[in-house]
Parts: sequence; C-alpha cells; structure tokens
Amino acid sequence: MPIDYILVPQGAEYEAVRQGVSDRNVAVIAIPAGPTAVKRFLSEFSCRNGSRIWSVGLCGGLSEQLPVGQVVVYRDCQPVRPGAATLPCDPELVQASLLRLERARLVSALGTDRVIVSAAEKQALARQFATRVVDMESYTVLETLRPAGIAVGVVRVVSDGAADDLPDLSGVFDGAGNLQPLALAAALVRSPLAGARLVGGSLIALQVLRIVAKRLSSPA
Repeated sequence: MPIDYILVPQGAEYEAVRQGVSDRNVAVIAIPAGPTAVKRFLSEFSCRNGSRIWSVGLCGGLSEQLPVGQVVVYRDCQPVRPGAATLPCDPELVQASLLRLERARLVSALGTDRVIVSAAEKQALARQFATRVVDMESYTVLETLRPAGIAVGVVRVVSDGAADDLPDLSGVFDGAGNLQPLALAAALVRSPLAGARLVGGSLIALQVLRIVAKRLSSPA
C-alpha cells in the first residue's frame, strides 16, 4: 500500500524518521508539538483528497504492560476534553502497519495538550479513559485530516512507562510548538533522576522509531 506522507514531530523524532525512511518518494513532514500548533500547521498543509498518511513519533505509556521501546499501532484516539468523539484510524492502514511491524501492539490512545509527567496522573488517566498510551498530536491530526478524505494511520513508540515520573516539562514548548532547549535543560537539572529517565527512555525509543520508519516506508 503506497504512502504519500509521514507526519512526525519536529526535532529528534523527525531526524530519526528521516534517517530511517527507505523510500525517498515518501515525504517526511515535520510538525510542531501540541494540538494547537498542529491544528494551525495542518490548516496550511496542502494534501490531496485520497492521500495516505502515517502519523508517527513517541508517546507516553499509560499501561505497565507497555515497556519503553514498545511499538504501538493506534486503533483509535480520544481527547481529554469532554464531549469530543473518539476517532478511529483508517482500518487498512492499521492492518498494513500491524503486518509490517510484527511485535507492535494495537491500542486505544489518549490525546492531551501537555506532556503527562506524573506516574499517578498517567495511571488515573488510564482508568478514566480506558486508554493505554498518550500523546499531544495524533488526535488533532485525525480530527483535521479525516474529514478531508485523507486516510490516517498512527504508529508510536513508548518513550516513558506508566510508572515513570518525568521532570516538570511545562514551558518546554512555546506557543508555536517549538522545543525550548534552555527550558528543557533547566527541567533536567531540577530533577536529575527523572531527567535521566526521560533522556534514557527517549534514546531507546528513537532507535526503535528509526526502524519503524524504515519498515513502514519499505516496499511491501
């Protein structure tokens, strides 16, 4: 099944995917972090009706059964905000990604507007929404592109587990969804153990993400 685009958060995730993509006819597009910035970006994104897109990147685990480095394929995604519908991913892309990624787990995901850093909050969200992973971009990608007749599949790699506390990352992204390196460095210094966990988990997940990109973009 030919894919037209891979959408991936800018920065280290984008670099890992760009290095892994084996088919240079697949356009790798860097998107900002967070739902507001993604929605703004996609409002200017030119994509024809009938296109196929994989949205990929890292995610946080809400289930202790999903270790760091686990590849997950989204069945659907729901937002934290009340009253909004749960959105399914394109079933053909879901099946195609499961065939290409043999050890991937099929999950329901949660979309938030911030990084969930507390293990207690992760576990509370898992109970409240019956979801197994969380990220900030996938729901907005589905919400924006599906009505335009674009098939969307989502594949993510777990970078922090459900029992892992992370540093306070508020203020690490600006209003345009860009990572602020000095703010991130300050957060890591304030919480060195949690910071080491964040960095270590991210490095593992990025290595896996590179492999995921290669398999998704290779000829069937």
